[in-house]
Amino acid sequence: GWPALVPDWRAFYPFEVDAREAGGDYGGLLWRGAAVVDEGERGRVLRLSGTNQYVTLPDAVANARTVAAWVKWEGGGDWQRIFDFGDGTDRYAYLTPRAGTSGRLRFAITPELSHQPEQVIDAPGPLPTGAWHHVAVTIESQRGTLYLDGQAVGSRSGAAFAPWQVMARTNYL
Repeated sequence: GWPALVPDWRAFYPFEVDAREAGGDYGGLLWRGAAVVDEGERGRVLRLSGTNQYVTLPDAVANARTVAAWVKWEGGGDWQRIFDFGDGTDRYAYLTPRAGTSGRLRFAITPELSHQPEQVIDAPGPLPTGAWHHVAVTIESQRGTLYLDGQAVGSRSGAAFAPWQVMARTNYL
């Protein structure tokens, strides 16, 4: 009669109308003009300007061990975020299409206040612009892997942390 933890927890955001989660449990909100629009071959997609528009997601979403998305990046400034989960500037996990220091697609995570350095996984280059690409980050045990279009483009062993350790309270797309 005890509750059981479900090992396959998941959330899926189809962005057909707004930021509703398909299962109805983890709905998000569109902010500052973020919109769901028709995009030819992809159908309905989330459109963000790359400057002030974003989506907020509930706290639980940052506990995912895999985050994946189809992204069409039109370029722009360094350090834009595909996702940014965290609690301020000391605990976070993010994916950026182009890190300013390396110019590469980057996933980074740091779980504790000043106790652990930022753990980084870089791809060989930035996220390509002007076309749809599938990006994903997986964290399994002590290994983090960054994928681009189904291919592992970077990984790190012994340094990846469990996403729940970020203790995210602000989760943005």
